[in-house]
Amino acid sequence: STNYPVSNAIQSNYVGGASDIFVTRFASNVPTVVYSTYLGGSGEEEAHIVEFSPDGSLWLAGTTDSTNFPTTNAYQEALAGGTDAFLMKLAPGGTSIVYSTYLGGSADDDASSICLASNGDLLLVGTTDSTNFPVTNAVQADSAGGIDSFALRIASNGTELVYSTYLGGSGANDIAEGAALDSWDRLYIAGHTDSSDFPTSAPLQIAHSGGTYDVFVSCLASNGSNLVYSTYLGGSSSDRGMDIAVDAQGAAYVTGYTRSTNFPTRAAFMTEFVGPTSRDAAFVSKLAPGGTYLDYSTYLAGTGYDFGYAIAVDEVGQATVAGRTASLDFPTYIPYQANRAGSPSIPFYDAFVAKLSLSGGELLYSTYLGGAKSESGIQLDTHTINRAYIVGETRSTDLPITNAFQSAFGGGYTDAFVSEFQLFEDLRIVHISTSDGNVRVDWTGDNDTTQRLMRADSLAPPLWNPVSTAYPSQGPLRTYFTPLDDSEQGFYRVDGY
Repeated sequence: STNYPVSNAIQSNYVGGASDIFVTRFASNVPTVVYSTYLGGSGEEEAHIVEFSPDGSLWLAGTTDSTNFPTTNAYQEALAGGTDAFLMKLAPGGTSIVYSTYLGGSADDDASSICLASNGDLLLVGTTDSTNFPVTNAVQADSAGGIDSFALRIASNGTELVYSTYLGGSGANDIAEGAALDSWDRLYIAGHTDSSDFPTSAPLQIAHSGGTYDVFVSCLASNGSNLVYSTYLGGSSSDRGMDIAVDAQGAAYVTGYTRSTNFPTRAAFMTEFVGPTSRDAAFVSKLAPGGTYLDYSTYLAGTGYDFGYAIAVDEVGQATVAGRTASLDFPTYIPYQANRAGSPSIPFYDAFVAKLSLSGGELLYSTYLGGAKSESGIQLDTHTINRAYIVGETRSTDLPITNAFQSAFGGGYTDAFVSEFQLFEDLRIVHISTSDGNVRVDWTGDNDTTQRLMRADSLAPPLWNPVSTAYPSQGPLRTYFTPLDDSEQGFYRVDGY
């Protein structure tokens, strides 16, 4: 688009080539744009991931084939050949480029995910077809053949590689898709591989299970010197890992999609592959700290095509997943949109957002999000336990919108969209009484100031059906529960002491 909405822009115009990057920052009330800018050279650029630092600086990474991509304070000043990955830092407020660098070798290189370390260093993950990709202090110093993944850590000033390594086997494709960093600065990578000799360490699954791809999950030590663990994860058909998140304890949460009817499941919300084996089912798997076993692993799908693309984990360890689905029977729970939009006879996709319980065995929330044509949920974040932020693309002119910066489809093939979901109502206890032998809880909600009364015989499950609790030492007692009154069904949060 040559008329993408820009404001306070570093680059006000589309430069050319097949595509430029855009970066738009919204204020918390969304209709206000803080800044919006093009970024790119005369070739083709794609930005795949962004990350904020605490001071409001913005990091972004992706791929470019432009020989005049904007660089400053660069580790690598020139395109090395084919496509290169890039890493860029924008100043708070989007006023300037703090630094920007190419990263790559003589073939094709692409960045797929970035993480911000506690000291300000950046960790970058992606794929490379180059045999001369820059490496240092590497776990794997050389390409093993075909397309390999790479992982690197670059100093906060962008001028020095702390470590950089290949990660792959002798197959054609070892594709890193998602990355996450734990509180010990260990880097977790998820993707998929067709290699039978992908590097493993203390693996949960020692060998490739069959099909074109298996998922891989790898954890690199903070200095990049060794693999804490690295494992295959998959069944007898093709399995792809698309994103990964990590909680405060070091448990890893992976989503993607599979055609395996024997994908490993445990403590699952869905234990069976329900669609035709020619179609894909989304999955969510939680690996215990150290990768020693699966805490849970579940399908999340209907009988159509279902793809898990993004995953985030909240402060108590509950996973939220986003992706796209063509299923008319995708599992929903207290949904914003109960049914797939568009004609049932045409396999358009809707985006979906779904939140799993702490154990992985229940849905806390799940909804379609779409219009008459196709949507995909591509990126996701959960800054609070009750909010999910989803970014994606849409072809629909009737996508559900509210409080919008742009209220109409802009034209062309797709528009971007951004949505914020409240997953369940916030409640506040105003009175608890046991004077008549029953427990009575009076509470008010964010969107309902009418005081309601809930009655029950005891506080033991299944009365409260607690999903999770933050203990008073961490602040107010916070419990998620399902009320037994049919007129008030749904998951709610109660705050109190």
